[in-house]
Amino acid sequence: MKIAVCGMGVAGSYLMARLKDDHEVVGFERMEDKKHDSICAWGTIKSTMIELCDKVGIDFEKYVIHDGKTMNVDIHNQKRFQIRLHGLCTYNKMGLIKDFIKDCTVHYGVAPKLEDLEKEFDIIV
Repeated sequence: MKIAVCGMGVAGSYLMARLKDDHEVVGFERMEDKKHDSICAWGTIKSTMIELCDKVGIDFEKYVIHDGKTMNVDIHNQKRFQIRLHGLCTYNKMGLIKDFIKDCTVHYGVAPKLEDLEKEFDIIV
């Protein structure tokens, strides 16, 4: 099957990694390669990411920057309090994305029209 994946954030790049061995998968990212950045949060549940990365042969531990233990919360006009964290970590998000799409075809700096993709691909995500 020929599959187009639009958006090379964590979800799109992970999908590329999962599908690339069994299908012809092509990625599209509207940002240029040199400007490609995944701008949303980069904290996650470590155990879930380890499990997902194992499915594509990637060691998530090598991307972990910090294992969270507590989070300090300041609320306006109130005291600071702490929340204990269980399994929350921050990680090198762009490094992981690049590893997911290694050896994949990705077109950067383009946002193809749906009608153009429909002519070429069986599935568009």
